[in-house]
Amino acid sequence: MARVTKKSTSSSVTLAKINTKLHHIHKDLEKNTKDIAALKEQMAMGKGGLKVVAWLGIVVGGIVTAFGYFKWKLVITQMFNFLYVI
Repeated sequence: MARVTKKSTSSSVTLAKINTKLHHIHKDLEKNTKDIAALKEQMAMGKGGLKVVAWLGIVVGGIVTAFGYFKWKLVITQMFNFLYVI
């Protein structure tokens, strides 16, 4: 069996590289966490804005429908009044 007398220097270099890479990964993870929180906040604002627009549409649609109903009711009433005169 052959003995290896030359010590590999890659183990010490590898530990330093691993430590550096781990530090970079940690920084990236923190940045991603902040980005995710910001995106969640923007999505919440978007959902709230969509709800407001939907409610405004319902209110405006109800008002327009009510005016249309009363207008046609007035027209029909006038037609019946005209028929009673004849």
